Amino acid sequence: MRSNIMKEEADLICGNFIDSGRSPRVVGTIAWKLGNEVFPDENWSDFPCVILDWWLSELTMFSRGGTKLRFMDGPLWLEVGPVREGRVRVQGFKNRLSRPPQELTSAHESTLDALTSAMVRSAQEVLKFCRQHGIHDPDMEALSRHVATRTS
Repeated sequence: MRSNIMKEEADLICGNFIDSGRSPRVVGTIAWKLGNEVFPDENWSDFPCVILDWWLSELTMFSRGGTKLRFMDGPLWLEVGPVREGRVRVQGFKNRLSRPPQELTSAHESTLDALTSAMVRSAQEVLKFCRQHGIHDPDMEALSRHVATRTS
């Protein structure tokens, strides 16, 4: 486990969207920039409509105990937990078959607002892609509802 916790704001790398032609339709790069580190990696490809919807739901229900932000592909997740007033610790984990079963790959400190803002910005980008390419499916609709409640 790393002993130094980065204290810069977290950001989300999200782009390079394509229409897969099947459900879930939108595939793209999505990864967290945590200080100088990127989790899981800068070329991670996943389903941004689906996981951004999951993550916004999780942060909406954020409690004192924290939450997990899971990726759809791969046994990867971020644990977000409170540190002190207004600050959260963000830790990236990979699940492995060998012992120990979990590996902490990055640790970072940020604010819940910074995480949420990064997600909303990324969600707006993927929704723009959907509109431009005539994609209208349940995943896009669910994400659109979450963004509307965050931006109104």
